[in-house]
Amino acid sequence: MHTSCHTMVPHLLERKGSYYYNRRVPQHAVEAFGPTVRIKLSQDRVEASELAKALSTKLDQAWSSGSLKRSVDVKALLEAVRPRPVLLSDWVTEYVELKGIDPTPPNVAVDTLVSIVGDKEALAFTREDARAFVAYLRTKGNSTGTVRRRVNSIAAVISYAQRELDVMQQNPFSRLHIQGEGKDRQKRLTFTVEELRQGSSLAISGGSRLALLFPVLAETGCRLGEVVGLRLQDIDLEQELIRITPHSARSLKTSGSDRELPLVGAALVAMRILVNGCPDDTFLFSTYLKDGKLQVTHASNALNKWIRKRFEDRTAHCLRHTFRDRLRAVECPLEMLDALGGWSSIGTAGSRYGRGYRVEHKREWLEKIVLHGVSAAENC
Repeated sequence: MHTSCHTMVPHLLERKGSYYYNRRVPQHAVEAFGPTVRIKLSQDRVEASELAKALSTKLDQAWSSGSLKRSVDVKALLEAVRPRPVLLSDWVTEYVELKGIDPTPPNVAVDTLVSIVGDKEALAFTREDARAFVAYLRTKGNSTGTVRRRVNSIAAVISYAQRELDVMQQNPFSRLHIQGEGKDRQKRLTFTVEELRQGSSLAISGGSRLALLFPVLAETGCRLGEVVGLRLQDIDLEQELIRITPHSARSLKTSGSDRELPLVGAALVAMRILVNGCPDDTFLFSTYLKDGKLQVTHASNALNKWIRKRFEDRTAHCLRHTFRDRLRAVECPLEMLDALGGWSSIGTAGSRYGRGYRVEHKREWLEKIVLHGVSAAENC
C-alpha cells in the first residue's frame, strides 16, 4: 500500500521507504522543466529533508528569472546541491570510484595518515602533517620509493578535493622532499634462461593454477594484474593470442597497456591448461574477484611466495624485467619492445601515429626469445 506523508519540509513525499521531491512547476517554466519536478532524493529522512530544502532554493532562483525556454536537467541540479564529502577518508572513496582504480594504494596511504594526525577536512592538512607522515613511514622501515608512492596517493586525493571544491591553494603533499630519495633503491633481480625453463616446467607439471602465471608472465612480459584480470573473452586460443584491455573489474596502468599479444611456447601451454580448467565462465582467475573488483595484490603475494621458495629474492615483477632484457639481447627495436610490454613509448611523436604493430610482427620477435627445452611443455 502506498503511503504518503508531508513532512515539515515542503514538497517532500515518502513512498515505500524512499523520499521523493514532488513539486508543481509554474506555468512560465513548464517548457524547460515539464509540468512537475519529481525525483528520488534518499532513503534517509534527514538527508532527504536537507536535499529538498536545497533543491527548493535552487528552483526558486531559477524560476524567479522569468520565462524559461531551455531544457533543464533536474538530476544535475540535484547533484549540484548534494553535500560533498568533508573528511579526507570520505574523499578517497569518491576519488577511487571516479577513477576506477585499485583502491588499496590510496586507502592504505590515507589510513596511515589518519592514524598519525587524525581524520580532518581534506583542505585542513598542513605541510607539518605531510612531514610527519614521511617521518613515520621512514621509521617503519619503508623505502623512499614506497614513501613517495604513498605521498603521491594522498596528494592526488587532496588535489581532487581542491578541484571539486573550486579552491586554489597549495597542496601540502606536493613537491615534498624525502631525504635520501632513490639512494636506497635496490636493482631488480632477473632470472637466467635456465631458471625460466625450470620455473615454467615446475608450474606446468605442478597442478597449481596460480603457478601457471609464471610461464605466462615469462613469455609475454605482462604485468601480473594484466593476466590475473583476463576474461575468457580476452583469450583466443585458436589465434593463440590474448587481448589486454581495461574493464570494470580491472583498469590498466597506461593507455599503451591496451594491446594484443601472441602466446608462444610455455605461455601457450599454460594458458590452454588455465582455460580448460577454468571454474568460471567469465574470468580466468575468479578466485581473486571480490565485490566486482580483482584483488591483484592477493594474487601477487601468493605467486611471490611460490617463486621465492624456488628462486630466492625474486618476485613476479622480476619476470617482466627479465623479459625486457631478453628482447634487448636479440636487438629488438625500442618501439616494438615498448609495444610488447605495454610500456609508455619514449620515442618521437611519430611513434604514436598509426595502428601500431600487427600481431604477426609481434609473434616474430617473441619467437626469437621463446623458452626452448621446457620439458613439461613438450610433453603436452
